[in-house]
Amino acid sequence: MALFQIPLNNDFNDFSQVHGLDNKKYTFKFRYNKRNDTWYLQLLNDLNEVLIGAKPCLSNVIQYTGRLNRNALPIGDIIFVDVSVTGLDCTQENFGDAIKLYYQNVDPA
Repeated sequence: MALFQIPLNNDFNDFSQVHGLDNKKYTFKFRYNKRNDTWYLQLLNDLNEVLIGAKPCLSNVIQYTGRLNRNALPIGDIIFVDVSVTGLDCTQENFGDAIKLYYQNVDPA
């Protein structure tokens, strides 16, 4: 098992990033909702098919695992971590600063 940080950018309220996880390319789409002060993540495969619809980015909670659908999703765990250790959830100001995104790969045994 290895832990990788996925860089985040809070300069825009709506942006996408492509990352390689478990030898596959995935698009992470992030969108900020001002009304409820929450970031949302949508995960797409290399064909731009939605694998996971818009889900709120919650801190210190495993967001998605490949155990739900081993053929489509990365097999590891995606988690937003509050590195300031204050128990904060993702807001517009702390996203990418106090809140970091990590991926922990898992051996597919």
